[in-house]
Amino acid sequence: MTVPTNRIATHPGVLLLEQIQEMGLTVSGLARDIDLPATRLHEIVHERRGVSAETAIALGEYFDQTPEFWMNAQKVYELSREQVMNGEEIRSRVRRHARDRIEESKTARV
Repeated sequence: MTVPTNRIATHPGVLLLEQIQEMGLTVSGLARDIDLPATRLHEIVHERRGVSAETAIALGEYFDQTPEFWMNAQKVYELSREQVMNGEEIRSRVRRHARDRIEESKTARV
């Protein structure tokens, strides 16, 4: 998966809700089937919580997917969100420190 730099990727909760609806399930019913708290899944589908490793394993098992699918979706979402929200500021700060170090190195050699 590629991390977009100009938009926030789809939250894994949106992907989960799509699968739940396509299969005619309910969030609470899925929670019972995978033995996880319904509040956790409700928070995920409402984009108030991320997918943990434990949840990724359970969802992967239930939907016959790899846990990595869910963890990657979470990772891409988090990285893209940070890129959009703070990426420019972070990059400018890192460049500034790198430039300072390069300049110091040049000065020390002279």
